[in-house]
Amino acid sequence: GLTSFKGFPSRLENLEKLDVSENRISNGLHHIQDCPSLTHLCLSGNKFKEMSVLSPLNKLPKLSHLELANTPLSEEAEYRSKVFSALPHIKFLDGQDKEGNEASSS
Repeated sequence: GLTSFKGFPSRLENLEKLDVSENRISNGLHHIQDCPSLTHLCLSGNKFKEMSVLSPLNKLPKLSHLELANTPLSEEAEYRSKVFSALPHIKFLDGQDKEGNEASSS
């Protein structure tokens, strides 16, 4: 599996959804910050341990759906509120909004 985003194309203007779940990625999200159309990002099952590695995602203004389940980060206390606080533009984390309501499948 992937361990990093090394070699990821630099500007994917029209990329809207990216699923790199179930890999061994732990950092390097700055490699995808030049994907201005990205709305859905699935990072579940990777090795993210620190909130600070998520900061490049603030450069993705359209990103509204983020999946981080099954990562060391998702096991931290107050994980959900920390992510929503650090990334205020995120609407859904692991398929639920801030209040815990499920995302609609549309």
